Order: sequence, then C-alpha cells, then structure tokens
Amino acid sequence: WQQPGRGRKRFAIINLQPTPKDRVAELVVRGRADYVLTQLAARLGVGVPPYDATADAVLRLARRVRQPSRSASAASRRPPSKAAAAPSKAAATVAPSKAAA
Repeated sequence: WQQPGRGRKRFAIINLQPTPKDRVAELVVRGRADYVLTQLAARLGVGVPPYDATADAVLRLARRVRQPSRSASAASRRPPSKAAAAPSKAAATVAPSKAAA
C-alpha cells in the first residue's frame, strides 16, 4: 500500500473501528458494512438480493473444514436465521480521510 497520488488507486473503507489504512483512504465510513452498503444501494436504486445460505460458497467451504462432532445437535449445523443475517439499523458516520483533505 502506498500513499495516494498520481496513478494510485482511490478507495473507501467501511468499518466500525479505525484501520491502519484509514489515513490513505479517500473516504472512511464508521459503521456496519451491511447497513452502509444496503443504504447506498437504496440511494442508487440498485436492488440487493436476499441472502441465501444454500448458495454461499464460503459457508459451504467452512462446513467442510469444521465438521461437526457426532454429539453436536442438528440446530448447531443449520445456517444462520434471517433475523441474525439482517442488517443492523445502527447509524453510520462518515469521516473524510486526511488523504482527501
């Protein structure tokens, strides 16, 4: 990672906590990424498809790595509920980075 300048990539960071790259980001947003991106998509008029755990390739790989023990209940192997996957209504704050100033 290098300081922004001529020929350098511009990027934004969406995170709840400060990151080491905040100072070189064009825009820093303090908030939950799912909430911020859902709000951005709504403003842009772009639809966000509902989450489908059965089509989640990362979740499928994680299940292969962590095989449940025989004593584990079936409930512990189920994908997260829609309520657990719903975005938080927590407000996001936007702070311009020092690089953009």
